Amino acid sequence: MTTTKQNFTNYLTQAILLTLPCCLALEQLAVFCLPLGIVAIVYKAQAKTRLQLADYQGADKASKSAKKWFWFGFIPVAILLVLVRVLDYVQKSSLPS
Repeated sequence: MTTTKQNFTNYLTQAILLTLPCCLALEQLAVFCLPLGIVAIVYKAQAKTRLQLADYQGADKASKSAKKWFWFGFIPVAILLVLVRVLDYVQKSSLPS
């Protein structure tokens, strides 16, 4: 499939959603998602630059890299967040009333 400006996917929103809330809400887990979110933003910026230069193949490659780094950051944080919540619930439910 040939990538053109009309069907180009932009992963900026996902990269920002990985990076910003990570810093604000996840505190200890920010170590996992902050660097990977920044890498995703950098690749997204590369994709935008390549798109402006009409390098559609390079833009598509950078966009796919941004998507990949987003998922590399999101999946471990989601798993850790669920584990933290479950452990917190178990600890609170085991306390005597």
